[in-house]
Amino acid sequence: MMYLAAKTYKIVIFFLPFILIPAITPFYLILDKFLLVKIFGCGCVGNGEIFNSYGGTFNANDLRTVAFGILVVLMIILATYLSLSFNLKSYRMLYIGTVSLFNVAYWFLIIKTFFWK
Repeated sequence: MMYLAAKTYKIVIFFLPFILIPAITPFYLILDKFLLVKIFGCGCVGNGEIFNSYGGTFNANDLRTVAFGILVVLMIILATYLSLSFNLKSYRMLYIGTVSLFNVAYWFLIIKTFFWK
């Protein structure tokens, strides 16, 4: 029984870099909707304005980009640390590469899907 619990724990830790950002996203979106947009502005296109998230003032869209970018870097660092338990270097590189690819793709999905327009 103890062996099963230890094995389950290792599996959960192994998948942590894959599930942490998707698990945080709904909470961030709620925080964004009710607080961050009121503080930073939404970055929405106004009367005849051209949408440019990186021009002008810092807004909630820019904060989302930076916050999730930092989370992606932290997940890659976590994956690098977790990969030290693998015996083969090729497994380490595959794990770090997969975590990196997944999290960067999810970051771009968040930017394209959840931007205030």
